[in-house]
Amino acid sequence: MVTVMEHTGVSAGIREFWLDAKRKWKGITLGAGSYCRQAWLDAGSRNADVLIGRYAVIGANVRFIVGRAPDCRGVTAFPFEALALKHDAHESLVPCRNQVCIGNDAQIGDDAVLFGGVRIGDGAVVAPGAVVMENVPPYHVAAGNPATAVEARFDAKTIQKLLDICWWDWPQEEVGQARGFMGDADAFIAHFWREPPAAEETPWSHKARALYEQGIHIYYMRADFGSGDTAWEPLVFAFLTRFSVRDKVALFLEMPPSSVHAAACATLFGLLGQRGSDAPQVAVQEIEEPFPQAVFPYIGTFLMTKEEESLLGLQQAERCGVRVAYALDSAELLFPADGRHEPVKGGAHAAKRRIWDQRFAWERERILDYLLAQKTEAAMQLTASVAEALYAYNQLYVDDRIESYLRALQLLLPQVGQRAGEAGRVLFYDRFGYESRGLAQIYVRALADLADALCYIAPAEAEGRIQKLEEIVHAAGGQVLYLDLAPTVANYTALCRAVQAFAPAHSFLYTEPQDVTGVLTFMQMEGKSRRYQINLTDHAFWLGANAFDYSLEYRDYGAVISRDRRRVEETRILYQPYYPVVDYDVPFAGYPFARAAGDFIIFSGGFLYKTMDAAGTYYRLVGTLLARFPQVKFWYAGFGDDSGLRTLMERYPGRVFHTTERKDLYQILKNIDMYLSTCPQGGGLMTQYAALAGKPPYILDYNGFHHGFLLHEEELGIHFCDYDACLAELSRYIGDAAYRRQKDALLMSRARLIDADAFRANLQEIMAHGKSRYPLHFYDADETIARQEEIYFERFIQDDA
Repeated sequence: MVTVMEHTGVSAGIREFWLDAKRKWKGITLGAGSYCRQAWLDAGSRNADVLIGRYAVIGANVRFIVGRAPDCRGVTAFPFEALALKHDAHESLVPCRNQVCIGNDAQIGDDAVLFGGVRIGDGAVVAPGAVVMENVPPYHVAAGNPATAVEARFDAKTIQKLLDICWWDWPQEEVGQARGFMGDADAFIAHFWREPPAAEETPWSHKARALYEQGIHIYYMRADFGSGDTAWEPLVFAFLTRFSVRDKVALFLEMPPSSVHAAACATLFGLLGQRGSDAPQVAVQEIEEPFPQAVFPYIGTFLMTKEEESLLGLQQAERCGVRVAYALDSAELLFPADGRHEPVKGGAHAAKRRIWDQRFAWERERILDYLLAQKTEAAMQLTASVAEALYAYNQLYVDDRIESYLRALQLLLPQVGQRAGEAGRVLFYDRFGYESRGLAQIYVRALADLADALCYIAPAEAEGRIQKLEEIVHAAGGQVLYLDLAPTVANYTALCRAVQAFAPAHSFLYTEPQDVTGVLTFMQMEGKSRRYQINLTDHAFWLGANAFDYSLEYRDYGAVISRDRRRVEETRILYQPYYPVVDYDVPFAGYPFARAAGDFIIFSGGFLYKTMDAAGTYYRLVGTLLARFPQVKFWYAGFGDDSGLRTLMERYPGRVFHTTERKDLYQILKNIDMYLSTCPQGGGLMTQYAALAGKPPYILDYNGFHHGFLLHEEELGIHFCDYDACLAELSRYIGDAAYRRQKDALLMSRARLIDADAFRANLQEIMAHGKSRYPLHFYDADETIARQEEIYFERFIQDDA
């Protein structure tokens, strides 16, 4: 990105030059009284900034190279990743210094080159052709390549007194009146210099001194509320991410009056609230006049923004010897650990992940823009869209930045106060609205018995397709509400009012990963109703880290992710195993082929994406069984990309069959010979249906994360992480009838599933006492999670391609 500033002339006002046509990313700020003949900003990042003070002179053909550097941490410095970013092929992914700061009354000679991270002090002069890579002190002259400060314009005392006077801050009329004295520094000082008054102590400075005396390093910044290109939000997020309450650091965030910046304040408090009790110290103070002098002796780092007022703080910081940094520099540079960069982490997809992480960062910026502009509905809709993409991406399990934006939305949206819940009243919120898929029917059956009053809320599009759920609710004297749940302000308000009218004591959140409307409503219910999240997609990203009091898990693996990756406290994670709902009266609808005597039917099913990996493992396994055993026919029921199945059909004509989902799943499983789970991702309910029908649910789970769906599962010998071992077991089961009877008998030798009574009893225990009768077992799942993420990322980039 290149921005040109030329022939500006002298102006009494500030002039701004932008990196983009939409004037979103500010590139250069030219202070009042300054002028430029011609300068080029070569920006390697949208965070790049050149901040020029007052009465500065920029010569011809001056070049600023900011936010751009070769990445020397790996084998090559070629920018493969940056070029892969379609949004902007020039976006640097390397930690860089992103600001050049030119002080007041400074002069930059023709053809000079200034690199990111340098500060040119007040009254300094850069000679023509100089290449500046280091700071130039006030009232010094720098020249050469690389440029060095070759001489001071005045002695140290004179320089200090000129800095005390700060004539450039005077009104324009007073500057004009003083021009007659400016030819002689001694005369100028004699006429205008006064001993600086002692700094006036304030509660703000008292607080800073108290922390300083405890050895706390204070980062100090004035929030640039109202700026179209804010630095405060990414800085606060970076600070909260880098540090914790255990670190001896604090952020002093000075802000203008909050009454005129409601959206920015809501976003700020959303960020601070999201970090919770583990957050580092952050002090926020409303101050009309920026940068009170008495604070600076206790500051460790002063943080610049793109706003001209930062130069006022810079003057104070330099007088007190305070470290100065730019708030939009990379976190590695803002908050250095050991003063060096670590090598970039490798891996087969590391580079592509960094590209996608950057793309998602841009999308978060768009959400922030909507929030700060108080375009709440646009923010809701974009949040839902980004969350859906993050669910498919599945490289993280909670997004603190987006969760903080939800907190901000909660403050900005119309306030619908919630009543305290009335005893015995239970809400079940079902964003899916499906009858035979998932866990809704299992929970609603139990709650129909446990609740004095039951309210079931489903999306409007579910009306007419969930008759069985309606029957259960109405039989218990409950009510069913169909609402439009798309992410709009009106829908959110309507849902809040529906919940307010019902006043539930217990509320169950059964929802999609991107459900902004439901999540925001449940956030509003905090403290008014005990909220339970049914963690259906336990292996994946979802919104709503602040929308529940308890997370109901159905297996240990999901509980581990909730604790270790979503940072949910163990006391809020409860085990609620489930069981399959079966209608035993549904007749078997038959085979999709003519079954002959001696046929051995292998059945499998679910969404077809669960069968896909780069090596085609699942289809290789099925193909090998078909090749070894001529009597085998393979039947798959489910939706999705069936290319793997079609390949098998061509190779084994008349022996491979694909149907859509059927309502007679249990009856299918009773009428086949073997069940084979999908691989590399299995299905929990399919596993349970197979076990209930008396078929050992075999799975090749080479990643090791599909387990915990059956009781005493470990004794069954059905779970394999090794391909050859799994193939050998399946071959024996198919080829040895006596062994097959033995395995089937072992499966049926004791209960492998809880039943409806046990499910209801445990749910009652959870609602009454916040405890489960079934213990969770937490374990180290890092390797398993890493393998899962590889699988999801491979599928994600395939879909993107």
